[in-house]
Amino acid sequence: MRISSLILLSCTSLLLACQAPVVPSALAPAAPRPLQALNSSPRAQAPLFPTTQGFSWDYAVTIAPVMDPQAEEYGSYTLQLEDVQSLPGVTQLGLRAQSGFNNRYSFPTLVQGPQGVTLKDMTFLGIGSDEVRGLEIPFVPAQLTPGYRWESEHWIGKVKGRERVSVPAGSYDAWRIEVIGTFEQAYTAVGDYWLVEGLGVVKSRYTVPNMHVESVLRQAGPRR
Repeated sequence: MRISSLILLSCTSLLLACQAPVVPSALAPAAPRPLQALNSSPRAQAPLFPTTQGFSWDYAVTIAPVMDPQAEEYGSYTLQLEDVQSLPGVTQLGLRAQSGFNNRYSFPTLVQGPQGVTLKDMTFLGIGSDEVRGLEIPFVPAQLTPGYRWESEHWIGKVKGRERVSVPAGSYDAWRIEVIGTFEQAYTAVGDYWLVEGLGVVKSRYTVPNMHVESVLRQAGPRR
């Protein structure tokens, strides 16, 4: 199944996320973060996502049909922080996302504050998501403790705990978060995100209608 089929299926059903052979010069490599105590609260130490305008994330993406998981296709997914606004009590991050499979752009927004991180205008964060203006999802809570669960009309999440995860960008002590995203009575994404405070999503693995998707961070940093 070609990528055009994935985009058609995901749009009809309703987006970050081994060594990389080439390191693009436009991005600074993401430095591995030191291992942190499992019972610490990273949200109190630093925002989950960077707040530097121009910061970029570059992901390697693998997709495979649910019915034929060996038929993998490979591509990329990039995010760039284009706009940072300080609002009362929160910071709003305007992102530009681009799929390397079809060069399609989307423009999700993240809002960081004492209550956690809210995703706006997208059904989930990653390739295959759909833009839905006005939609708000409680993407990540402020309470990052193992076993913590939260839900809304379109999102169910659970903090699984800390895991050491290795991706092309490096090895990180990350929070693993299990999610189920829904919209208009259809499952849009079911899977896991691995998040690192101060850096964001370093890995994601989820299923959208008829397709498995895995993204791993190749590099991240401010644009030079």
